Amino acid sequence: MAGKPIKLFGAYYSRIYIPKGRTKYREKKIHLGTSNKAEADARWLLVKQAEGAIKGGMDVSFPWDNGEANIKIEKYILKTAIKDYLQYKKSERIKQTSIDRIKIALDHFQSTIGKSIPICDIDINHIDLFKQYYSNEVKHKPNTVNNNLAKVRALLGWLYDRGKIDNIPKITKLRVGTKLPMYITDNEWNKILNLDYVIRKHYGYTESFDEHWKRAFYFYRETGCRLNEPFNGRLEGNWLIIDNDESKTNRTREIFIPNELIPILLEMQDRVKNSDSINKRGCIQSYSRKFKYACDTVGIDKYLHCLRDTFAIRRYLETDNIYDVAKDLGHSTVKTTERYMNFDKRRLKQDFPTIVNSWKSVEKPQNHTKSYINHRTEIETNLSTIVGKV
Repeated sequence: MAGKPIKLFGAYYSRIYIPKGRTKYREKKIHLGTSNKAEADARWLLVKQAEGAIKGGMDVSFPWDNGEANIKIEKYILKTAIKDYLQYKKSERIKQTSIDRIKIALDHFQSTIGKSIPICDIDINHIDLFKQYYSNEVKHKPNTVNNNLAKVRALLGWLYDRGKIDNIPKITKLRVGTKLPMYITDNEWNKILNLDYVIRKHYGYTESFDEHWKRAFYFYRETGCRLNEPFNGRLEGNWLIIDNDESKTNRTREIFIPNELIPILLEMQDRVKNSDSINKRGCIQSYSRKFKYACDTVGIDKYLHCLRDTFAIRRYLETDNIYDVAKDLGHSTVKTTERYMNFDKRRLKQDFPTIVNSWKSVEKPQNHTKSYINHRTEIETNLSTIVGKV
């Protein structure tokens, strides 16, 4: 039953005890909107009337909240819950890109089980339906399904913490094997660099590939930048500074940019800056699309993030120090970086002969990115030709 009003921080609240299992209860506090005891006792009687609806997961608002004369009882449906949750995320200053990803996952969820389903009715069967549909019918990759499940779990946890649901259905992720990072070998890299200027019709528009893209790919390979980082940061001397509100890890990230790469960075930034403001995101995405196009053209099944993995693998092969690699990549924990240690070094030496040759001709420098890139530039003469065209 509804507990009698209690005064907390100068205002009165009523308490509803909602069963949690057979012997446990969860307390939900109802704000009575007054600091007057007599008025609180009167409002408590209205709360008692709506107790059953509250325990049933209904969305209940009282006259002192809704500005109307009567209690308003509505079913709190999934569509409304998702809208409220996304609004909460915005108030928490979550990055818009993260909110967009959450919205996509939850849109998938509600399109599967229905937008109008009361949230108190969501159970394990709905979770199973969601997993089966996107695994078997849509054929999303297991990691994609698991990422979406994690976002559904976060939504349900948010609702539970606010007393909107009594329990959270058990959510088990799909079993996924551990994959090794995908990198670009020296042989594959040379194929991309030797790709000629190409124009083709692609989904109704002209697809072109010129030297700018090669320079950009070189920049990503030599710095380990994520797709958006060259455009989210500011250049201070030889350092690209990405503030915490733009960084993926919410911590300020500093990326060393050697002198020979600064013109490429400025060229990339100017290209995006001078694009239509509406299409800036599309302009940035074109770097990823162009690299995928280049890989497909030369018969390689890779994508732009593979250049970041390539940077990590080469740095690990050069330094033999996973902590240096973690710092260069901006990882918040070295555990994230340790996956690069799973390769057999004999294989890496075969895939990156330029590094092996540099060991033979030059004493290996210690812990200085600029020195490594200078040595690689001397050895990989075809790259210096490309950089010289900026």
